[in-house]
Amino acid sequence: QKTVADRFAWLFADPAGFVPRVLPGVEDADVRFVTDPDMEEEAYVVEVSRNEITVTASSIEGFIYALQTIRLSLPGEITSPVYAGDVKWEIPVMTIRDSPRFHHRCLRLDLDRIAPDDDRIFHILDCMALLKYNYLHLDAGAYAGSDDLKEITDYARKLHIKVNQRDKGDKTRFKEYCDDPQWLEPLVSFSNKSLKDIYYYEPIADGSIDDFHEFLMGLFSESWINSCSNSEDIDEMLLPRLAALAEIAWSPKGSKDWVRFSS
Repeated sequence: QKTVADRFAWLFADPAGFVPRVLPGVEDADVRFVTDPDMEEEAYVVEVSRNEITVTASSIEGFIYALQTIRLSLPGEITSPVYAGDVKWEIPVMTIRDSPRFHHRCLRLDLDRIAPDDDRIFHILDCMALLKYNYLHLDAGAYAGSDDLKEITDYARKLHIKVNQRDKGDKTRFKEYCDDPQWLEPLVSFSNKSLKDIYYYEPIADGSIDDFHEFLMGLFSESWINSCSNSEDIDEMLLPRLAALAEIAWSPKGSKDWVRFSS
């Protein structure tokens, strides 16, 4: 927990000019972590009052996702690489109880289409972590075993994103995710679909058998980022779609709100 809290605290270093202290075992801290072993593995609760923030989870992943929710509630200046000036570092009073609807949330990157030392990859990984993706599927191609590829996988794991690598010629998909042949992998193409279409996509149609959900692996999205020439293109073209898919993965069926999402 301390490592996770330290990493979050250092987000304030550049934009705010200070780093909150992380002190294990302090009962009256402004932000407290509480472990509840009875909660689901990736679930979390964030309770914000006027005087303190309490984060409750059962696993490191739960605490990480809770802090990402808090980060998204902070002023946008939190991402500034330089001192942001007189900013009120506040978040609203709230209680959020959250857990993923689907436990497998994956993005595929094809390194035959983009060099592994490209900074765009690390920008995407940061955004994946912010949106609570937990798997990266790498088509390594000719870069299998390279130092650049190791840098990508090490960075992803630091963000608690699991990496599955497919080398050139290996046609097996999801081989390291599940050995049960009953897992389903429905394929849906979002080419020529609007962001709103993606946001409202429902993986489990009405009328499906009751136990269908337990056989559905989760969401697996593919990115052809060779068409994005810079980080600005990624922000405009890829990230909104990743955010829409993240909403599918985390929102209970029937609870999505396009106006809220698009505002």
